[in-house]
Amino acid sequence: MAPKKRRRRKAVKKKNPFLELFKKKRKRKKKFSLSKWLFKWLFIAGIWAAIGVTMLVMYFAYDLPNVDKLNEDVRTPNIKVLANNGELIANVGNLYGEYVFFHQLPHHLIDAVLSTEDRRFFEHGGVDYRGLLRAFYTNFKEGRVVQGGSTITQQLAKVVFLSPDRTIKRKVRELIL
Repeated sequence: MAPKKRRRRKAVKKKNPFLELFKKKRKRKKKFSLSKWLFKWLFIAGIWAAIGVTMLVMYFAYDLPNVDKLNEDVRTPNIKVLANNGELIANVGNLYGEYVFFHQLPHHLIDAVLSTEDRRFFEHGGVDYRGLLRAFYTNFKEGRVVQGGSTITQQLAKVVFLSPDRTIKRKVRELIL
């Protein structure tokens, strides 16, 4: 009788859990998500826009005047010409009165100034963005400057610190002040 052939058993490899840690795992292909892609690029664009706005503000704010100038009392002398009897004949120079505080003004005067100059004075923090956009739209539509969007606060900054030039640079500097 012929000897029986022995079947060889295949060696079963045991998985070593330590070596499994170092094997590269195949990554599954992720599905394309438009919302995630859009969010990512809008976030990146927002960061770059913030950097750009910061650089523009730094450029325009570089040579701004010191705001302490507002508290200085720079008055030119006033010469009163009096007669022998003490009667005032003339004043030469700038005329200045005493300082008047907000609570000393009549309420109807405050309402009249605010209704003509800045209706939303108590609603904004010194810059009326709605008014600026309205003035920009109107000026763009007309093709020339026909409206301003300055608030009372911006007008004060223009008169005290800046020049009356009608330029974008002055407007941005008003916004910063």
